[in-house]
Amino acid sequence: MKLKVNAGWLRQQVISHYKPIVGLLLLAILLQCVLSMRTKTVTFDEPNHLVAGYSYLKMGDFSLNWTNPPLINVISATPLLFLNLKIQTYDPYQSSHLFAHDFLYVLNDNAEQIVFWARIPSIFLSLLLGFTVFRWTSELYGIESGLFSLLLYAFSPNILAHSRLATTDLGTACFTFLACYRLWKFGSRPSVGNLLLAGLTLGLALISKFSALVLLPVYLLLPLTQLFLNGPQPRPNPSASRSDLKAHTPTGSLKKAGQLMMYSGLIVGISLLFIAAAYPCYLKPWYRFDETVLPAAQRVYPNAEINKALWHLVSSIRVPGREYALGLLGMVEHSKMGHDAFLWGKISPQGWWYYHLAALAIKTPIALQIMLLLAVGLSLGLAQRSLGSLRGLRRAQS
Repeated sequence: MKLKVNAGWLRQQVISHYKPIVGLLLLAILLQCVLSMRTKTVTFDEPNHLVAGYSYLKMGDFSLNWTNPPLINVISATPLLFLNLKIQTYDPYQSSHLFAHDFLYVLNDNAEQIVFWARIPSIFLSLLLGFTVFRWTSELYGIESGLFSLLLYAFSPNILAHSRLATTDLGTACFTFLACYRLWKFGSRPSVGNLLLAGLTLGLALISKFSALVLLPVYLLLPLTQLFLNGPQPRPNPSASRSDLKAHTPTGSLKKAGQLMMYSGLIVGISLLFIAAAYPCYLKPWYRFDETVLPAAQRVYPNAEINKALWHLVSSIRVPGREYALGLLGMVEHSKMGHDAFLWGKISPQGWWYYHLAALAIKTPIALQIMLLLAVGLSLGLAQRSLGSLRGLRRAQS
């Protein structure tokens, strides 16, 4: 006896009951992370991240892990405030790794409990990211596509691995994706609320990791790109209002593009307030002039005396957010100097230019790589079609 299943009926059932399915997939993420987290030993970077966040919350000291903005570290360390932990004052000339080791294993005797609770916030950020993946995909392509995207996310090895660690990677991915979603939302439906949410999520991304700075040109240019890729709008009826007719002219499109650029500037301005809030002017200096700023400054001003004079001048000006720029400067200088890297059985003091490409190829599941290539191909095809439609509209208007 063969069981016949009506595909249309099954599709309708999935769409009408999508909320329980979303809940089950998010629950699958939660269970996989929690159940495997207890058997996962401490990774190399976690102690530095969690003690940096804890020292910031407990003492207002941002001396540790200054090449990363504080948000994710603070979120990870928040549950630790309820454990009544001991911590010493950090000397900037002290090894941060030794300081973190002493915090976990010498000053306190519950290292496993500390690490466990520091990892919990990352799981909730992963759930937020997964739900946003579902929501954005559903709004673009429908409920079925949203469920499929969430299914891929819920069982992605990379996502699950980072969702249970007290590091900055998953949190940065979460807020960066949220920022892109809210920008798209604002571009689709401009409003004061969507503008504020776009600025808020961009600010959260910027104080998560310096790599999120790539969003700034995206925020400034993506509204124009969206206006371009949306293609030509159907011609209005001759009886339409004068404002509707004007909106379909090249002048009207340029005016709309100018407005979108202005709004993008406002969004970026709102996000900068988060940087100022994350680095208030009352924080005590944490940087080391001789190791952090001087090497980079000498690239511009070879004279050491001029460098010191400029540095003391800048140090005397206490403004919110200044340490963000100094941390970025230190991170850039560190990336130029490089550090030990391991790849294919070899160790290099400065790494290889193809290191991240090789890591992407090795760590990313082959099926996902194939789907990414297909997505790029489809996106290029859609962009080419939109360009052809735009050219056709221009010819029709001329």
